[in-house]
This record gives sequence, structure tokens and C-alpha cells, in this order.
Amino acid sequence: MNWINKEGYSTKILASGSKINCKGCEIQLVRFQKGKYSHYHKKKTEFFYFTKGRGRVIIDGKERVLSEGSIVIVKPNQRHTFMNDSNELLQAIMLKTNNSPRDTYTD
Repeated sequence: MNWINKEGYSTKILASGSKINCKGCEIQLVRFQKGKYSHYHKKKTEFFYFTKGRGRVIIDGKERVLSEGSIVIVKPNQRHTFMNDSNELLQAIMLKTNNSPRDTYTD
């Protein structure tokens, strides 16, 4: 599978729901470039396990430092902002549940 470039980050699908026998689930590799990106989902839950780099995340106004081994769980309706302040990639493995392509909101 190829990398999909999005605003501020790139994703690569590692396994679809059919591969892991989990309808509406997906496992991706995510790479955050320098900068920040903020959004939320109304249905989707996301689980991140960071494998490379350093950065920060703000979830509903609470900030955390991210590094290799950090785990982040984002529940539906939680605004989340990932920030990479360096030129090095911030990388994570992400599991999505209740995945829907139209469930990302920036307003």
C-alpha cells in the first residue's frame, strides 16, 4: 500500500478491517511532519503507539509530551492536536475503530 499525504501528516494502511476480522477497524502507520494538525471525530476512536520521534499532543485542552513508547487514546468528540516541533518524523502505529472516511471535522 502507498503513503497517503494529508494536511500535516501521511498515512499508510497496514491492515484493513477484513484482514484483522474487525469491521470498521483499520491499522495504519502515521508520520507527522513538522507543524501541527487539529481535528476531531464524531464516531471514531483512535489508539496511537509512538515508535519514533518527539512531539506533543493536546486532547481537549490538556497537553502531553510524546516520545517513543507513548500511547494515546482519542475517543469520539475529543478534539486532538498533534504537534511536531522538529524536522525529524514523529511516527506512530494507529488503530482506528468505527472508521468512516467522512468522520473528520476541523471546525
